[in-house]
Amino acid sequence: MNKKLYICIYILFFLTMMMLGSVYTYTVYRPFIENKFQVTISISGLPYMFSLGFFSISMIVTGKLMRKVALKILIIIGTMLLMISWIGTALSNSILMFTLFYGVFMGISVGIFYGAALQFVQRYATHHSGFFVGLMLLAFGLSSVILAPTSRYVLDVYSLQTLFLYYALFSGIVTIPLVVIYPYNYQNFNEKAYQSIPYLRLLIIFTLSSMIGLMMIGLTYNIGTDYYKFDAVDVALVVSGLALLNAVSRPFFGYLIDQLGFEKTAMISIGSIVIASIINSLNLGSSLFLFGLGYSIYWFNLGAWLSIMPNYIKKKHGKDLYAALYGKVFLGYGISALLGTLFSSVILDFFGNTLYLYIFILLLTFILFLFVRKESI
Repeated sequence: MNKKLYICIYILFFLTMMMLGSVYTYTVYRPFIENKFQVTISISGLPYMFSLGFFSISMIVTGKLMRKVALKILIIIGTMLLMISWIGTALSNSILMFTLFYGVFMGISVGIFYGAALQFVQRYATHHSGFFVGLMLLAFGLSSVILAPTSRYVLDVYSLQTLFLYYALFSGIVTIPLVVIYPYNYQNFNEKAYQSIPYLRLLIIFTLSSMIGLMMIGLTYNIGTDYYKFDAVDVALVVSGLALLNAVSRPFFGYLIDQLGFEKTAMISIGSIVIASIINSLNLGSSLFLFGLGYSIYWFNLGAWLSIMPNYIKKKHGKDLYAALYGKVFLGYGISALLGTLFSSVILDFFGNTLYLYIFILLLTFILFLFVRKESI
């Protein structure tokens, strides 16, 4: 692939990832969904939960399809599903219909594009692939920082339906040119080599590392306001800064793994999580600054592992086996979202004290350390 075409495709994938990241601004329009469909908080969370679940499943399926189907075909399918999902959500007249389009169709399309974008970079970035993968993931993480206030403005001035139609319009503007210019080619795939790779340890490492970040991202606002009694406006401001750090960490750790390799980069992440947990255990809501500092490290490290794992798999097993293997390992993201929510809820409900949550994180970090050491031997 020539350099000009590579740059054009990279930019279009970057913009597409930014549009896909709008899925994670769900908290902005969740109250409007509850009002429109007259549903409870529990029911209004279903579309987002389904979206995360089908995102993980789609990554696995996409990874398998890349072994036999040209990437251009998957991009075409992803574009069709993305347009259908946004238009469908705009026209939905029930929470069930909304869940189908936002949860199922959207989750599948996000998984297809996410996998396709990373496969493109891993395949064609000849130098510093870790950094360029991280930069691509930056778009996904940066999306909520940029689109959350924009979405709020559209909701206040226009309506929920208008917002989703705008998303459909801008998604089409960036994905249709991508479909047109992306070359039609297949990749070589060694089925025998793929089947012989043990991936369970990688799955456990990714599950544990993702669980810490996803769990604490979901709890940051509630812990800040309900448990530590900080001002809601101050906590919201802190969360905005944390979202930016989560995005920036992706190219940063991509660069680190290029320079230092897997084990040293992983140990930097693990060490920082331990430091964050100690800070939070000592602080326990006494200082807003220390609260922001401790939680910023948790947010930073979710982005870190979303960059570390795909780059490590590519470096160890090669670009031809990367997509299929990472698709299987990415199942850990969905598992961690479910287990993290379950464990953290039980701990907070049973003990009523965040100290035990930080102790639990230290335990997870120790187990993660053992598996990383085993993988590095």
